Amino acid sequence: MKKRVMLVVLGICLAMSSLFVLTACEKEAEAIRKTIESDLEKLKSGDIDALGDMSDTYSALEAEGIDSDRFFDVWLDGFDYAVGPITVKGKTATIELSITIKQMGPAVSDFVEEATALSEEGAFDDLTEDEANALFNELLLAAMEKQTPTTESVVLTYNREGASWVAAAGNDAKLNQAFLGEASNLGQI
Repeated sequence: MKKRVMLVVLGICLAMSSLFVLTACEKEAEAIRKTIESDLEKLKSGDIDALGDMSDTYSALEAEGIDSDRFFDVWLDGFDYAVGPITVKGKTATIELSITIKQMGPAVSDFVEEATALSEEGAFDDLTEDEANALFNELLLAAMEKQTPTTESVVLTYNREGASWVAAAGNDAKLNQAFLGEASNLGQI
């Protein structure tokens, strides 16, 4: 179970890196703003597929017995964003972005704490593997539901290559931090 849930989280991270495929077709900064706002507005309306092909993530969640629609509904509850100033200098663009979302890191900490306490009390002793997995899944979703959305600000950099703006190295890590929060504990699941 741990390995599959980690694959789900990694799938989400990889999908986020496909956000904001920018092309230049009108005034640079305005074209960039429209693209970013369009992608984020899709997420805000619950369209998780705006992150890219999520079929592997959906499959991994379902394999663990987690209702993928519920998972993403819980995660995106309270999602919001703000696109700040966009600066274009030559072939480099910087975008100030604020993301408000329930972060996975704190939810995982709460989940691990609760699951450990229940395990120490023997709550899993008489459960079948399927029953234990169902309880783990409910604990994870409950931990996510308890989270208050947090706002992270990031500055993303894009470099112009031909007619397209390509994400600079480091953007993925910044987006992962904004969407997931402190993720060093994700291996605990």
